[in-house]
Amino acid sequence: MLSAAFGNIANDNTTTTVSRSGYNFQMFLPDATASGVAEGTGGGVTGIVAAPDASQSEVLWCCYAWPNVRGNSGNRTFFVNQSGDVLASNANLAGFQYSGSTATGTFPLWNAAYFDSDGDGTVEMSDSTAPANTTTPGLGTDGNTWVVVQ
Repeated sequence: MLSAAFGNIANDNTTTTVSRSGYNFQMFLPDATASGVAEGTGGGVTGIVAAPDASQSEVLWCCYAWPNVRGNSGNRTFFVNQSGDVLASNANLAGFQYSGSTATGTFPLWNAAYFDSDGDGTVEMSDSTAPANTTTPGLGTDGNTWVVVQ
């Protein structure tokens, strides 16, 4: 059960986030091609290009949490998906040091913690997450290393 505070979604006309305990949270649902789309302020299609695919959204989703102020409210970025994978990244790669709101900061795209595990040249929510990357263990699409939270 989530706190009612997670119902207070800020909409910056690009993506929607919830700010709680020094972190921003962003939920993504899959479209028809299993690419992630940001959840709208009402839980549906608000300010996004493609609508979530209802049948895929029953089995695929992901959420990221990153610091409001990197180095102050936190340093790591977190990821969770429908499989219960909980990952973290120190996000040390220049340009991908996530911090701030989606309106003013650097934030993870939906595919940051995934990699193209099926080798089709496209990352989808049905692909594996970075820790399963056997070529470069932990390497995500964003170039950062993602590890399982123990």
